[in-house]
Amino acid sequence: MNFYQHSGKVGYSPIFLLAAGIPLMVVLSCIYAYITDYNPIAGYLTFLILAGYALANGYLISTLARYGKCRSKTLLIAAGVVGGLISVYFSWLFFIYVLSHRAGYDDVGILDILVNPSEMWEAIKSINESGWFTIKGSTPSGIVLWIFWGIEALSIVVGAVFMTAFSIDDEMFCEKCNAWCNVAETKYLKTPEKFTNSKARNINPTMLADLETGDLAARPIIKSELLKCGSCINYSGWRYKLISSEADKKGDEKDKLESIPGIVMALG
Repeated sequence: MNFYQHSGKVGYSPIFLLAAGIPLMVVLSCIYAYITDYNPIAGYLTFLILAGYALANGYLISTLARYGKCRSKTLLIAAGVVGGLISVYFSWLFFIYVLSHRAGYDDVGILDILVNPSEMWEAIKSINESGWFTIKGSTPSGIVLWIFWGIEALSIVVGAVFMTAFSIDDEMFCEKCNAWCNVAETKYLKTPEKFTNSKARNINPTMLADLETGDLAARPIIKSELLKCGSCINYSGWRYKLISSEADKKGDEKDKLESIPGIVMALG
């Protein structure tokens, strides 16, 4: 049995990412800047907003890359890095714009900041010297604020890369028809005893083809999906996911879904 491997071709994804990705990331940056400017709330909510922004950028990049038929993991990672940096830059641009207008500097325009990165940097340093929000009577500034900002920037870039790097790992593409394959059949298989306590990453998918159909209510159980090209009758492959159970914070059992690495090519 052979494993499916992406060809590494980029398709039309560079065009999609440049034409639609950058404008949409600018819009997300603007929304994020307004939220952080008007609601500088410390605590879990701040991190949730930051995480949401980072993952939204990653989802946007990976979705556009998929529509552009990108089969290159290298490009996806690069797009995540570049997209993350663009998001950091424009979130700062809009942040300074909004903060300036709130302070009464209505003559400061978006283009003024955009075409003067050196002045943008001076504004950032000026904000850092005095800080701009208060937590429990204290106003973070200097090195403390630099650390906060560094964590924020790193989170945005890492979040975008995380979302894009693995976005096509469980996908299959038909090079002949230039199209992504879709799920044509789903089965639930009885987990072999030797894999009962195994992590999904340690299961060899080539050993799962002849398993018996299992009880859907049983845990663990293996979900088997046949990916098939809509045009090529014989071009298909099997991907597998391990469904196990784990306890949530309240102690209740819930399903845990993990992808078993590798798509096994089906025989025509």
